[in-house]
Amino acid sequence: VCSSDLDYNGHGTHIAGIIGAATDNGLGIAGINWDVSIMPLKAADNSGGGYLSLSEIIEALRYAEDHGDDVVNMSFQIGGASSGEDFFMEEAIEYAYSKGVTMIAAAGNEGQQWLAYPARHSKVIAVSAIGPDLNRASWSNYGNNIDVASPGDSILSTWPMNTFASAS
Repeated sequence: VCSSDLDYNGHGTHIAGIIGAATDNGLGIAGINWDVSIMPLKAADNSGGGYLSLSEIIEALRYAEDHGDDVVNMSFQIGGASSGEDFFMEEAIEYAYSKGVTMIAAAGNEGQQWLAYPARHSKVIAVSAIGPDLNRASWSNYGNNIDVASPGDSILSTWPMNTFASAS
C-alpha cells in the first residue's frame, strides 16, 4: 500500500475532490463534505493506466480498517460478470464490516445489467452513475441490486498537480 499524493491516473484525486474539496476559497469546486478527513491509499501501479493489484487492494482495505476509517470508497471492479469472488477479498470485506466500516463500490462501467465485484457483495453499497439529465450514464452498469445512483458523468473536480478536470 502506498499512501501517497502521487496519483498518476487522476481518478483518486478526482473522487477525493468530489468528497472533500475545500469550499469558500475562490478556487475550483466545493466537495460534498468540506469537514472530512481523507486517507488516500493507493493500490494502483504507477503506469497511469489505473491497473490495480488485488493484494494491494486487500492491504489498503485492511489498513483503512485498522486505522479508523469509517467509510471506504472502492470505485473499481475486480473481474467481469462471470468472475467469482476472491476468498481473500471476501475476508477483507467481512473484516471491515465487522469493524463497522461502510463500504461503497462502483457498479461497473460496461453499461450492462450486472453488478461488478465488490459492488455485488451484500455488505457493500453498490453505486451506479447518472448523467446531468438524471438518466443512467450509458457506460454505467445497472440492475435490481443497485443501492443508489449518483451523478457520475462529466463531473468537475480536483485533478493531480493542483488542477481541475471534468471526468466520468
